[in-house]
Amino acid sequence: MIITALMLAIAVSVDTLASGFAYGTARIRVPFLHIFILNIIGSTFLGLALFFGYAISQVISPEVTVFISVTALIIIGLIKIFSRKPSRLAPRQISWGETLALSFALSVDSIAVGLGASVYNVSIIFCLAVIAFSLLTDIILFISGHRIGEKLTHKKTTLDLSWLSGVVLIAIAISKIFL
Repeated sequence: MIITALMLAIAVSVDTLASGFAYGTARIRVPFLHIFILNIIGSTFLGLALFFGYAISQVISPEVTVFISVTALIIIGLIKIFSRKPSRLAPRQISWGETLALSFALSVDSIAVGLGASVYNVSIIFCLAVIAFSLLTDIILFISGHRIGEKLTHKKTTLDLSWLSGVVLIAIAISKIFL
């Protein structure tokens, strides 16, 4: 049961790694409180979907949750691509609005996974384990992705990779359609 909970948490955390990388390449500082809030929202939605999965699945289809997630990630990605400055970017800090928008976009996947897993009559202990593992892996993977992205842009200070964050978010969205 613990291994299954950890695997489920890691499965929903892969997008968090890619999002951290996207923000790192854009040289956007993301304070730990923002990372925590970003991931507590996703873990909460995952837990709620696991707890109330059957009832929710009667109202919202998995296709609708994927559509919402894809649309939100493409919009955020396009905004990042077209709002970039042509000169070298100065580091900035993520806004609370951007943190919440990203957390809800990433949460839609957690809802879909939680709905899918809930059909197996999961126990409360399993749900709590998935929530805890999800929060932990999301934080670790976001920070790791962010640091990798920062290091990539730091080594090439003359290279403007600000567009890459938008492309990565759009790639995540496209992967949701085909995978």
